[in-house]
Amino acid sequence: AYSFLVPLAAAKALVERGETASDLDNNADGLCGALGRVAGVERALLRRVSLPFGLSVLALGRKRSEQW
Repeated sequence: AYSFLVPLAAAKALVERGETASDLDNNADGLCGALGRVAGVERALLRRVSLPFGLSVLALGRKRSEQW
């Protein structure tokens, strides 16, 4: 998910190389809602196809049985 942000994230990482600021400190408006709309389009696309890259990780786990 959020594969459309990979080029932007790579550019941001290059520009901010060596800085220690947190992403959590940045303004979260998302370009006046544009990023939210693009993310909605991507979610609709992900229902039909698998994209080869992105910025999110989906992890599935399974509890081990207690039997030895």
